[in-house]
Formats: sequence, structure tokens, C-alpha cells
Amino acid sequence: METTMNHLHDTGIQATRWLQERFQGSQDWFLFISFAADLRNAFFVLFPIWFHLSEPVGIRLIWVAVIGDWLNLVFKWILFGERPYWWVHETDYYSNTSAPEIQQFPLTCETGPGSPSGHAMGAAGVYYVMVTALLSTAMGKKQSRTLKYWVLWTVLWTGFWAVQVCVCLSRVFIAAHFPHQVIAGVISGEYIGPLSPSPRQCWTATPAALDAHQSTALSLPWLRHESQGDGQGAGGCCWALRGRAGLGCERVVTRRGSQPRGTAVAVGAVSTMWKHLGSPWHMLPTKVPGAAGPAQLHRPMAGDGSLFSAASSPPSLLAGMAMAKTFQHIRYIYHASLRQYLGITFFLFSFALGFYLLLRVLGVDLLWTLEKAQRWCTHPEWVHIDTTPFASLLRNLGILFGLGLALSSHMYLESCQGKQGQQLPFRLGCIAASLLVLHLFDAFKPPSHMQLLFYILSFCKSAAVPLATVGLIPYCISQLLAVQHKKGV
Repeated sequence: METTMNHLHDTGIQATRWLQERFQGSQDWFLFISFAADLRNAFFVLFPIWFHLSEPVGIRLIWVAVIGDWLNLVFKWILFGERPYWWVHETDYYSNTSAPEIQQFPLTCETGPGSPSGHAMGAAGVYYVMVTALLSTAMGKKQSRTLKYWVLWTVLWTGFWAVQVCVCLSRVFIAAHFPHQVIAGVISGEYIGPLSPSPRQCWTATPAALDAHQSTALSLPWLRHESQGDGQGAGGCCWALRGRAGLGCERVVTRRGSQPRGTAVAVGAVSTMWKHLGSPWHMLPTKVPGAAGPAQLHRPMAGDGSLFSAASSPPSLLAGMAMAKTFQHIRYIYHASLRQYLGITFFLFSFALGFYLLLRVLGVDLLWTLEKAQRWCTHPEWVHIDTTPFASLLRNLGILFGLGLALSSHMYLESCQGKQGQQLPFRLGCIAASLLVLHLFDAFKPPSHMQLLFYILSFCKSAAVPLATVGLIPYCISQLLAVQHKKGV
């Protein structure tokens, strides 16, 4: 096994050396790509834009980035991946020959394990969210696939893979990763990217068809069911725990054609509950106003294309999308309460900390890479504490906590959820103001001489990003517009 890994690492070193020799003039380009692929830009740049253009996409982007980077941290602690810039100096593989000389750059000396690549994994997940969102918008409500749609499909997915190739090459060029590590990162990112679905389909069934299953689905005492309708053949379904905020709501429209109309059941809203109950029959019905006629219970089958939008499952993705399809059913991220955000944040932190302490008890030091980075980095000032595993963990948890806090705040409800929040000029103003404020805010660097203080301030700084983007800035803009409106009157 060690011999195989040495050959694999040597191949990676040769690839890094070849790239540095052949593309020395493109050094600035590769450094820019590595900088742009950092998840910090997803939080400080992409999130403000997408949230104010499409809130579900912005929320999804945060969840994909945070969960993906958290899994990347766990994978790195398990795989113990080397990095080229220190492996080439410590290995015995070149004992009979001189070790290849590879160049280091300001972004080379990251302090965590190398496999899988966090940049490649994050870029794959985040850009997958954006591409599928654009394609879903282009398809429209009628789900039509015109020639323009397929042209856009080709352009976007070509651009997607071009970005992935550039990110992978940049990480290998600066000697931060071996080629197999960036490939693993892209594959992992593809698994995490489709975190939430875009189904808008409903199933039809008569209450009589569910009689045989009432003992399981309809008689659960902790579950309540609510319905709402507009009297035009459409309705809404909400599922919630008794005494708690709704787990998910979805507007549903009865399907026509092969599916008979009757009592509609929104698959997307109950998918998570569906999974835990263990059967696709465990769904609650709600009568759709205006629907009539006999109906049969339709059991969704695995791989049924009608469960997903065409944009959410492009054939250009890798075959290993089974895990992505599992995550594709999760919808509660759009309706999670503050308590749920707190619970998930606490769980992610507790699991990571517990895993770290457990391995420490077993004699495994998960911070072994920090000493190697400090020893073999040619410029000590290139070793930054914000690249350590715990810095990454607290940054992501701060973002998730801040998002939950912002979505539950009265500032968000009064601004983004008000009448002004539906107006394009207001949202464009929020985007511009958010980008400006976050750019200035990003200039603040927590002091690194005290690690505990650095971690605490990093968490608070990250939490302030969505809080400002979602709550504070829109609220201030809405108040200014309200004052100007009163003066005009």
C-alpha cells in the first residue's frame, strides 16, 4: 500500500513540476483561480447575490457549502492526506536520487490534511447549485425544453466543467494538492451539490386508497396536517410536529394526463419524514379544491423521472449520484426554525470535537499537519491560522448559525418578506449594499496571536455575514425608502 501511494504521490509531484515549468507565465492566473475558489467568496460574494435574486437558491448555496466543507474536514481527518510541498521533502522515495524541486506560492502552505481537496469539493458543490438554478429558471413553470434551453444547458455545463478543471489545475500548480486529491474533491462535491430538490409534482389518491395505511401514517399523534387552497384546483400542504413550527410547506397543483386528480400529496414536503417512516406510502393527503373524480394511490418508484426536474439531474454528472439523489429530497432547509439551526450547528460542532478528542485519546494527533506546514513552508508568513481545520469548522458553523438567526429575525420579516422585498430595485439595492459592506467587513482580520480569541472572533465574524445580508442591510434600506416615501407624500 505504501509503495502504491508513493508512486501516486510521485506522479503528482511530476505533474506539479511539469505545470510549473510549462505554465510559469500563468502563475497569476492559477493563484487567482485558487483565491476565487475559496468558500469565503461563496459566503461574501455569491450568497448576497443569489439570496436577493432567489432566496431558496441562496439558502441552498449556504447549506451545500457548509455541509460540504464539514464533510471535507471529516474526510481529511480520516484519510490523512499528504500535501506535495512537504511530502517531497520528507519521503524516502527519492533516497537514491535528488528530490524534484517544486515552487511554493503564498497560497501553497495550507495547514490541514490534503485529501480530498476542499477547494475542488466546494467549487463543485457551489457551482452545481448555481447551474441547476439557472437551468430551472430557464425551463420555466411549463417545464419546456426549447432550443434556447438546450443551448444554455450546453453553455452552462461546459462552463461548469471548465471551472472544475481550472480549479484542479490551480491546486496542483501551486503544490497544495496532488491530482488524485482534487479529483476526489470534485467527486465529493458532486455528491453534495444536489442538496435540495426542485420537484413541483404531486401524487393523487383518494382517502379510501389510504385506509389500509391509516394505522401508520394518519394516526401518528405527534403529527398534524394543515391544508390551504386558492379555489383554483391548487392547494398547499404543510407538515409539522404538534406544538412546533412547520417542517415544510409546498404549494401543490394536481397533475394532469397520466395521473388522475383527487387528493394531492406533495412528495417533496414529506420526503424527509417519508425516509424516517420507512415507506413511500406514509404520506398524508389533503383535498385539492376543484379536484374531482376517482383516483388510485400512486407509489413513486426509484428512478421515476417525474420526481425530479430535468435540470437537477444532468447526464454530464458522474455516475455516482446515488448519494446526491438521497440529499435531493431534503426540503426542510427552506423552512427550518431557529431551534433547528441551533440544533444542527451544535451537532456538527459536537461531532467534530468528539471525533477529534476520541482520536486524541487513541493516540492520534489530528493536528499533525500543522507542524509539517511550519517546518517545510519556505516563508513562515505564508502559514495562516485560518487554514487550520478548527478555523474552517468555526467559520462554517458561524455562517449556518447566522443564517438561522437572520431568517428568524423581525428585520428579515419586515423587509425581505414585505411588499418592498418583492420589488426588483429593492433587491438590487440590497445586493449592491451587501457586497460593499461585506467587502469592508472582510478587511477585519481577527488577531492570530491568541488562538482561542481568533476562533471566537472568526465564528462571530462569519455569523455576521448572513445576519447583515439577510436582515440588517435590507431592513435599513427598507426604512430609508419608507422615510423618503413619507416625505414625498
